[in-house]
Amino acid sequence: MGQFARRMIPVLAIGTTLAAGSAIAASYQGTADDYAQISQLMTKYSYTLDTRDPEGWASVFTQAGLFRAAQFCLVGRKELAGLLEKQLKAHPASPGSANRPKSHHVEASLSIEYLDRDHALSHSFVMVVGDVGRDHVGGGIEVTGTYDDKLTRVNGHWLIADRLEVSPGDGPPLPCPAPAH
Repeated sequence: MGQFARRMIPVLAIGTTLAAGSAIAASYQGTADDYAQISQLMTKYSYTLDTRDPEGWASVFTQAGLFRAAQFCLVGRKELAGLLEKQLKAHPASPGSANRPKSHHVEASLSIEYLDRDHALSHSFVMVVGDVGRDHVGGGIEVTGTYDDKLTRVNGHWLIADRLEVSPGDGPPLPCPAPAH
């Protein structure tokens, strides 16, 4: 009996190790394609915003996506596009420069935490830089801050479900309705 018990211990230890290893392997770590898609999503966000493309900018969000900041809470692609359209009407581009960006959103230090295969959290720093000419005349840094995002994979593509923008000196974000599930 003593010999049998000694032989069981290594078998049980191996079984326990395999079970623990399976649990660790089951948590989703993301793939290179996930990272590339999310990185491209963030680039598209900045590019479409900077080139004044309301529909393109809204398309990086889910249909019911939220964009929260101290100044506003936008819900859904229609409201998102509406904000940019309103800004375009208030500050039209000068002739011959309709698509030329007047400022540039620069995101950096993107970190991603995958919750599961279809949900992730991301955090990045953002700096908005106004056009500055070679003569150093122009805008310079307009604002800095962070983006905290809840991302969702929809039909195989990562989209922003909820973005919180925080800039120094801003108060708390305006309340938003709870996202629809």
